[in-house]
Amino acid sequence: MAVSLILVPLVVAALAALIGREGFFALNDAYSNASIDGVCAITGVAAGGQRKMVQNCNGAGPSNLKGIEDAIDALANKVIWTDAQR
Repeated sequence: MAVSLILVPLVVAALAALIGREGFFALNDAYSNASIDGVCAITGVAAGGQRKMVQNCNGAGPSNLKGIEDAIDALANKVIWTDAQR
């Protein structure tokens, strides 16, 4: 079954503004600490002809990356998924 995603354009614009303001495209490609085990988050953004992925292991990234991750998580919790066949 295919699904589609409905997002409010204003919310997407606010997220895009945050990503720009927090300098996502200037971040390092990866952040990690000395721990071997743990959790890694990979955040990817494509905008304005640019593409970037940043790996953040065990929360080792800077606070602006954490803010972007939190904003994406908050948006993901508000997503309305619909059956694409309707």
